[in-house]
Amino acid sequence: MPDRRRFGAPRTGPTGSVARDGSNLRLVKFGIVGGTGIAVNLTVFYVAKLLLYRAFGATDLTLLLSSLSGDEVSILSNFALNHLWTFRDSANPSRLGIKLARFHLISVAGVLINNAVLFGLYKEFGVRETPAKLAGILVAFLWNFFANRRWTWGGKAM
Repeated sequence: MPDRRRFGAPRTGPTGSVARDGSNLRLVKFGIVGGTGIAVNLTVFYVAKLLLYRAFGATDLTLLLSSLSGDEVSILSNFALNHLWTFRDSANPSRLGIKLARFHLISVAGVLINNAVLFGLYKEFGVRETPAKLAGILVAFLWNFFANRRWTWGGKAM
């Protein structure tokens, strides 16, 4: 029988019950960190927008740069919090640069997944923008959690 953990499935005991390895707590912590990331993202976006609009005017480019600034700072903030809190048991400082690069790649993929779900639901199925965006956030959140648990922090139990 294949090892289901390889794909992020919960570990089960001999009776088939889900093992109590802290995965649910880790998922909650990851969600809390994600919530702080939203606050960081919006704050940096707002401040960058004010500064860039004053300096260069309100253009599509300054809006994009403001948005990307918020995205990048929140990715770095989320990495630090997840490294120090969510996945602290596998926070090996000797591989910090590799973990950051992996986290960043997964986060960028999460942004692409989020927008693919948003536009797919909105354009192809007529789902309104906000519910489609929330669905995209949920799918990207799950992708980010399971990919980071497996690839960035090695999937060790808490």
